[in-house]
Amino acid sequence: MTRRALPVATDRREGVRGALLHTLPGRAIVIGVAVKLAVSAIGAALGGVGPFLSVVDTVAVLTAATGLAVFIFRLLVLAKRRLLWRVRRKLILSYIFIGFVPALLLVAFSLLCGFLLFYNFGSYLVHSRLRALSDQARFRSQSTALEIQRAGGRDLASIITRQQANLATEYPEASIAVVPMNRACEPGSDAKFETADLRPATAGPWSHVDPPREVPAWIDCSGFSGVLAYSHHRVADSPEADTHLLVRGVAFPDSPRPGYAVIVDLLVNDSIRQKLRDETGVELKSVAALPGREARDAQPLPGRDGGHESTPASPLVQLLPTRRSRR
Repeated sequence: MTRRALPVATDRREGVRGALLHTLPGRAIVIGVAVKLAVSAIGAALGGVGPFLSVVDTVAVLTAATGLAVFIFRLLVLAKRRLLWRVRRKLILSYIFIGFVPALLLVAFSLLCGFLLFYNFGSYLVHSRLRALSDQARFRSQSTALEIQRAGGRDLASIITRQQANLATEYPEASIAVVPMNRACEPGSDAKFETADLRPATAGPWSHVDPPREVPAWIDCSGFSGVLAYSHHRVADSPEADTHLLVRGVAFPDSPRPGYAVIVDLLVNDSIRQKLRDETGVELKSVAALPGREARDAQPLPGRDGGHESTPASPLVQLLPTRRSRR
């Protein structure tokens, strides 16, 4: 097995000498310069140059100039090739930094804008759906309050049971509560309280929170509908709490001095989330309460241990004991 001899690096002077002695333009330059020097030396020795030596001197100068011109032409060709290769690389780098990188940034910016647009549009769809649920809860509470008013407070249990059953077909685990109150919507009115002797009653599981026993003072006689949060522990005395959403509607009878309020709760449970995903394509995964000072003024409602997964402790309809409102 033969081994190839490695090429030995040549010195730059050997390369120049080889170019001058082993190429035709180099030989022309060397011979022309040599003849020129010889004629100059003879002229200096004789004190002048004859016609023949003048012709020889001229031919030598032309020969050296021709060889030098050929050398310059070859150097220009070689430099042109190398410079063009460098310009090509520079053009490639310029294309990468001027063309490819901005195009990549434009694509990334477009994707980011699309993500933000989808996020905002999805948020709008979720808020719109929750507002629709709030309107539905308020409509149910208003229709229940008017039906109780038309019946004069009689057969309260059957009214709220029927309303809750109709509501539960579309919104599972819906709950209804009737809360007595003695608030005047029109100050100075001499009208009697509408069914002031009505006792509290509930219909539905009420497995998420305890049934309300009073109407907060910040709810005026126009009613209320909105989204609330409640937290519960899956296991009693557990430090970790789960937070969920509910939609609550509060309505009063059409009277200047209503004696009761109807409260309807719709849970944002798995069925509502699945319906929301089918209608909007947005999935509502989880809800979290803000910790620390940020949540000082807004706390979730205290839920029952086990939440909606626990077994309801109350029957479908339950009369609650009357308790004076807190001051």
